[in-house]
Amino acid sequence: MLSGKLCYLRSVEVYDLEIIRDWRISEHVSSFFPGFEPISLQEQKNWIDKILSESSSYYFIICDKATSSPVGIIYLTTIDRLNQHTEFGYYLGDINYHGTGIAIEAELLLLDFAFNMQNMHKVYCESLAYNKKALTIHRKFGFTEDGVKREHIYKNGRWNDIVIMSALKKEFLEKKEGIELVMNSFSCR
Repeated sequence: MLSGKLCYLRSVEVYDLEIIRDWRISEHVSSFFPGFEPISLQEQKNWIDKILSESSSYYFIICDKATSSPVGIIYLTTIDRLNQHTEFGYYLGDINYHGTGIAIEAELLLLDFAFNMQNMHKVYCESLAYNKKALTIHRKFGFTEDGVKREHIYKNGRWNDIVIMSALKKEFLEKKEGIELVMNSFSCR
């Protein structure tokens, strides 16, 4: 378990099946998924069984530290230990936690885990270009734009770009202290 002031990250378990599915099919989450099709409970169970057996991924449930309520999911996937890079992503499933600082702290905990505990050199991610909030948060952690997959996804009746970003360990470490200071302003909620 990884723990901060506002949240902690615990491993995904089989009993998280329904809440993860509910989050994924909610409008406020699915609107930011590049590709989305409704999934059945069985398909969600198959996915959980798969991720629990993988050795090249870490999936965590983001929990509110004060209540232990699950509020989202965050992960490292396609871990390449030889080249020391991994992809990451997350979403808050509980809309009541938007703007509380939990997403920022969860990203801080996961990136610290990736760079300092898993010895990654680079962490990368992809996001729909219209997800301005996520792109802004990632930049605060040292992520820079590597490129754009132009008009890559057809969603909401139009073509949308996918932004590819990455942060190197040294870039994250340069930003980490400043982010920790920002987190202090959220810890008084």
